[in-house]
Amino acid sequence: MPALPVSDLRNRAAERRPLAGRLTRVPSLPLWLPWVITGVLLLRQSAFPPSVDTAWLIAVGRRLLEGDVLHSQDLVEINLPLIMEFKACTVWVADLVKLDPFDVWLLFVGTQIVSALWLLWRMLGVTGLRHHRSSVLSVAALVLAAVPGVDFGQREHLVALWLVPYVASAACRASGAPSAATLRMVAGALAGLALCIKPHYAIVVAVVEAIVWRCQAPPRRWASFLDPVAVVAVAATYLGYMWLSYPGFFQLGLPLASQYYGAYRYVGSAVRPVHLFYPVLAMALAWVTRRLPAIGAVTRVYVIGGMGGLIVFAIQDKGFAYHYLPAKIMFLIAAGTAAVEVVRVGLAHAGLSRPAWRSTARLAMIFGLVGTAVALQQRALTRVLGEESWRRTQRMESVLERL
Repeated sequence: MPALPVSDLRNRAAERRPLAGRLTRVPSLPLWLPWVITGVLLLRQSAFPPSVDTAWLIAVGRRLLEGDVLHSQDLVEINLPLIMEFKACTVWVADLVKLDPFDVWLLFVGTQIVSALWLLWRMLGVTGLRHHRSSVLSVAALVLAAVPGVDFGQREHLVALWLVPYVASAACRASGAPSAATLRMVAGALAGLALCIKPHYAIVVAVVEAIVWRCQAPPRRWASFLDPVAVVAVAATYLGYMWLSYPGFFQLGLPLASQYYGAYRYVGSAVRPVHLFYPVLAMALAWVTRRLPAIGAVTRVYVIGGMGGLIVFAIQDKGFAYHYLPAKIMFLIAAGTAAVEVVRVGLAHAGLSRPAWRSTARLAMIFGLVGTAVALQQRALTRVLGEESWRRTQRMESVLERL
């Protein structure tokens, strides 16, 4: 076979140039977009009525400030005290600044969203994921602020907010580019707080660490376990604090919880086809990004974290929609990030170079994300305030009156 000219060899090498290199020249989402999405959605969230759980826990927080004792005859509760302590702080701040406690709680959850996005921005900005962080942050802002709807501020929403930076840190470690030690400790500490509210989400930590262990080479495995060490340290510290400060939880709360959870089971299986749609969608889109090692690690680890949340949802087996929220959020972050990157891959293959076309593509992506966020929130608000919701409330009140 005759040898190919040098010019032909160079042309073929250029054609086989890694796609990741070409993506750096494709229009990406601006870094101000996540913060705009978050601000718009938080303003609209004030139109939602508080959920029943939020209202009850705020009432518990006020009673704690008035001197009632948790896990006693004053306040019979089976939940861990951390969420009640947060609500007591909310009521104290609300009384101090003369605001409604629900508004203060909305601001608190908003700060958790901003903190999660800030951690993502810092972690992804110092790794090989820098060119993808606008996609990850924009999708994360949309999902964290719009998807919960009426369940905004529920314990499961907080669990998701505190696990999202930890999963991103795990994705950085899995891709071989761990972020700064301080950021990893903060992410691990937040994940530990999530376990202090819902201990069974330790399953998510376990499956995420398993995929990180599998992806890393042996010399790096033990050196990168700063995150789970922080998780265990925070959870163990709070357990010791509970043992000293809330003995009633172990004497009254735990026995009552075992009876309650044993008797209150969902009829049939809580996992329905709609719950399986999200992991299938996330896995399909994550498979498309397999050629991009950096962003592929992010989508893959978020899918694994979502599978852990799905396992937790199936184990709880109560059928409450908000119990699926952490799994749903992680699946949607994986699917949304992969979808944005698929669009960028298409633009890279198309050789988009003219400034006008680049600007048009960028604006289309921006309006697509913002429009999706507002539409999701509006749909949830319509369902909450609609006639169907009103009728359910009336039926519940009639049942309570007969008790």
